[in-house]
Amino acid sequence: MQESASLNKDLDLKSLIYEGLRYWYLFAIFLVITMGSAVLFIKYAAPEYAVGSKMIISISNNNRNNYSNDLIEGLDIQQPQKILTNEILILQSTAMIKNTIKDLGFNVSYFFKENFLPYKYYPLKNHPDLVLREMYGNVPFEVKLDIEHPQPVGKTFYLKILDQTEFLLNINKKDISIYDYQKDVALRKIAYLNISQRYKFGEVIQGPDYSFKVFLNSNYTEAYIDKDLYFSFNNIAALTQKFKNNLNIEPSTFESSCINITFKWYNIKKAIDFVKSLTQEYLQRDLSQKNYLALTTIEYIDNELSNISNSLNMAEGELQNFRRRNRVMDIDQKSEQVYQQLQNLESQKQDTQQELRFYKELSSYFEENKNSPNMLAPSSMGVVDPVLNSMIQQLVTLNTEKNSMIEKNLQRNSRFKALNAQIEDLKNSISKNIKFYISSTQGSLDEINTNISRYRYEEGKLPQTQRTLLGMERQFNLNNDIYTFLLQKRAEAQITRASNLPDSEIIEPAIYQGLIFPNRFKIFIIALFFGLGIPFTYLVLKSFFNEKVLDMDEIKSITNIRLLGSVFHNKHKTDQIMIDFPLDIVSESFRTIRTNLQFLMKDETHQIILVSSTFSQEGKSFISLNLATSLAFLNKKAIIVGFDLRKSGDLYKSFSSDSTSGISNYLTGKEPIEKFIQETPVKNLDILLSGPPPSNSAELIESERTEIMFKKLRSIYDYVIIDTPPVGPVTDAYMLMKHADVTVFIVRQNFTLRKPLYRSIEELEQKDIKNKCIILNDVNPGKKEYGYYSYYTEDKKKGLLRKALGFSFLKRKRASMI
Repeated sequence: MQESASLNKDLDLKSLIYEGLRYWYLFAIFLVITMGSAVLFIKYAAPEYAVGSKMIISISNNNRNNYSNDLIEGLDIQQPQKILTNEILILQSTAMIKNTIKDLGFNVSYFFKENFLPYKYYPLKNHPDLVLREMYGNVPFEVKLDIEHPQPVGKTFYLKILDQTEFLLNINKKDISIYDYQKDVALRKIAYLNISQRYKFGEVIQGPDYSFKVFLNSNYTEAYIDKDLYFSFNNIAALTQKFKNNLNIEPSTFESSCINITFKWYNIKKAIDFVKSLTQEYLQRDLSQKNYLALTTIEYIDNELSNISNSLNMAEGELQNFRRRNRVMDIDQKSEQVYQQLQNLESQKQDTQQELRFYKELSSYFEENKNSPNMLAPSSMGVVDPVLNSMIQQLVTLNTEKNSMIEKNLQRNSRFKALNAQIEDLKNSISKNIKFYISSTQGSLDEINTNISRYRYEEGKLPQTQRTLLGMERQFNLNNDIYTFLLQKRAEAQITRASNLPDSEIIEPAIYQGLIFPNRFKIFIIALFFGLGIPFTYLVLKSFFNEKVLDMDEIKSITNIRLLGSVFHNKHKTDQIMIDFPLDIVSESFRTIRTNLQFLMKDETHQIILVSSTFSQEGKSFISLNLATSLAFLNKKAIIVGFDLRKSGDLYKSFSSDSTSGISNYLTGKEPIEKFIQETPVKNLDILLSGPPPSNSAELIESERTEIMFKKLRSIYDYVIIDTPPVGPVTDAYMLMKHADVTVFIVRQNFTLRKPLYRSIEELEQKDIKNKCIILNDVNPGKKEYGYYSYYTEDKKKGLLRKALGFSFLKRKRASMI
């Protein structure tokens, strides 16, 4: 037997297709539901749009202005090298987005109510916030909140414009969060807020937890009178996070410094304004950083100029007065040589002292700002050292990356720990370098002082007047050179600041890129998938978990036993279908089985036909009764033998005048079998009931009197139909099969369990039972196997209709003749 093959047949695709065609209405219903839901969802879902922009991020530290480049090189004002990833993190940082939101005034949002036509019957009528759409740009009024006063956030105020001077304000909400706009934090929650009052435009609307004014603006027209309008105050921190989640920035290509900025929002114009403002905020930040270097340099030079200017004025005045008093205008050649040497040494000393002072100031500045991402390069403070500049630039870059990761809350990332280690190592290296430079510069200064002392000894040999004049001129010229140099550098720094441009450039401004939600194509595909998938899944699960026999094909797949035919579902309340409804399709199915049975018996008579099944209620008695009736209609003598000794059959009581005696009386007594045979109203059909249930039915079946009984019945009747107990619970049927010429096994559609049936068929095949066959009972006719059923039924209905019409016509004709 092919049981294993049958067990794997549960999800047979062909059967599922036929089952799907049978339940086509399920697919139609679910397709209508899902497609209708898709249409409603597309119509009423809040749309989400995409806005995009493109920007080139310059990762070099050179300004795009050529003249400015020369000045920067001359001043040695260097900026830290940019990293594209860091710039992207800065652009989508919380601080950058929050500043943009505040600049645009997004602390207030405006809404209008979606036009649901049967709104008063709609389930969302008690939740108007769920059917609001955002207004932006064309709002007829403006709400100005008092930033210094706490405000209720996250809840909508209802506003109705009554005329140009008054409006109605209403809010009745629970569990409201109160927000501090100065500190950007939620302060507390209040249980409820209830306002329902008329106000004048421009009037202060104030309470313990709110303070704001409402003004009409240039967008106002009379069309807005009595319209349902709404506004709400936004939690800036929460709104910033929401904008951040909807913002996506990524490089255009792997090797390119061009980035794509994409922002998703519910209002196109608001999204465009946000992206424009965000990119401008980034460019302004970039320009401010570059200007910050130049401004700091100018400020430092101004401080030095102030100090040098005082010294220069004093030296100039003293020199002029000394010459006027002593009438000395020149010195001799020797004095000139001594003067030049001292002049050079004093100049070197001045430079070295200033360099030493710069290094000391740099050491102090570094200790104060070593954790800042905006630390100045040493060159901007007058210290020109490529190694130190490079190290501080690297420190600035690492601090910037560290701050970005802190903003992203990535402190547990392994990269964050590595950054901390690199920053600490770099700080130690920079501190050691600065200390080394201070030490080496101090040594140079000591050496210069030694040389100055030597030349001053030479100067001491000169006349007093010449020595004094020489010192004054030397001090004056030194201060004058320093002052001139600083004036030149200040002018260059001012030109650099004026010519500064952002390193980055917007190459494609913010533009609308399309509707991204709801995606109509995807939604209809999903609706189609669920419309077909839900009923298909139902049929698959139904087939998978079904443990009952479904059709004739399933029986064919598990056994080679002959299939005698099928009996259609009996819709009538009687079991005597062959007698009460001889033209019914069920009666026709019995005629078909009778014909097949005669072919099987080769038209031989005096045959014994045994009818059994796996369990009770599968139709053994129903099949036995109508099969015997159909054979009797052929003028063949037939008898139904109810051989279920364990219980009396109620089906045959309508045929029986005495249901208290039968086979059990015969087997336990000595009377002949003829005494217990009863006639039925059907011509040529008799019945032999089981009688009272005995205590030893199995032993009685195996007795000699049973064999004598069947020999007698075979000699009297053309066909003996034995209605036996089911083979599952007891073995009575197997003991009776040796007396039968044909064994008919009944299987009931959608009732008989597969596994018990498989075991019963396997046992039938193993036993030496001749002429085994199967009848499928209680079949629901469908187009798959039983297309003739509809034709037969229609033909039968037409015949009955013609008969009825003919009878009516005869009645009318007879009436007219009278």
